[in-house]
Amino acid sequence: MVARNVAGGRAKGLASCIGTGIGGLLHVFAAALGVSLLVAESAMAFNIIKYAGAAYLVYLGLRMLLRRQTLAASVTTPPQGPRRALFEGIVVEALNVKTALVFLAFLPQFTTTGAPLVHQLVLMGCICVAVNTLVDVVAVFAARNFLLSGDFSVK
Repeated sequence: MVARNVAGGRAKGLASCIGTGIGGLLHVFAAALGVSLLVAESAMAFNIIKYAGAAYLVYLGLRMLLRRQTLAASVTTPPQGPRRALFEGIVVEALNVKTALVFLAFLPQFTTTGAPLVHQLVLMGCICVAVNTLVDVVAVFAARNFLLSGDFSVK
């Protein structure tokens, strides 16, 4: 989020935060419905998602490098807006198998036997995603303020 913020402004940074939040919610519902357990138990499904996520990150990195070279050669390339940052945030987080495993391993430890399991997992997962997204938003605002202050000295 901070890199997106620095490269494209606060709107893109915030859009990326919202995107990763939505991607996190996908993991919450997948864990609550048992889909994450199926992925974790299937080595093939786990590897497909893991390698798809890695390939997407490589694609984003290469696109950034190539776009930087294109921008140096020509200034007529139109900038990509917050919608793209939102979409990429969703995809990056949705393809992050570590997030699925964290929700799968972490949340069930805090459930009680008296209430429906799905409701508990969704509630706790949404709280985790909300807190994480809030931290990301604070980082976006803090990074922007730090950059605008121009004070890069280490104290």
